[in-house]
Amino acid sequence: MPFIDPTAKQFTFQKYYHYQPFCKNQLITLLRDKKLFFSDPSTFNDPWDCNPWFDYRPRLEDPVKREAMITFFRRLVSPEMLANPLREKYETGIRTDDDELKKEVEIYSRGLAEQIRKMRVYCLSVFPKSTLMWSHYSANHRGICLEFDKNNALIEKCGHPAGPHSLP
Repeated sequence: MPFIDPTAKQFTFQKYYHYQPFCKNQLITLLRDKKLFFSDPSTFNDPWDCNPWFDYRPRLEDPVKREAMITFFRRLVSPEMLANPLREKYETGIRTDDDELKKEVEIYSRGLAEQIRKMRVYCLSVFPKSTLMWSHYSANHRGICLEFDKNNALIEKCGHPAGPHSLP
């Protein structure tokens, strides 16, 4: 089943909002140079933000889910790795050994987290009057909320936060 990851332009929302503390230099850079500041996910205050960890337990008791996970893992590797004679032994281990399954899910979780750490994030909302957003991201109501039109060249390419990385 293909994954559908809509962009901001494909959604029906016309405006997107970014809450932030007031920082004169960042605002000047945005307005004059048309450059945005993207945050490092490792600095987020929620330890689970951008730090995926997948639960292997549902796959322990359901062979269909276990097979779906093996199929998912196959899509992540090169044709050379799929052709490796040890591949069958690897998949049999995941299929029959609970500890091997747990280990592979943990390896995948760590690998995805490592990939995310290489990225930067610019958080947008469709809600311009969210008290929670104002208090949490705008320096306790002393910051600013920037408004972007969905047809802005950069914003229209923004993807939905739910990425293609969910185990079957």
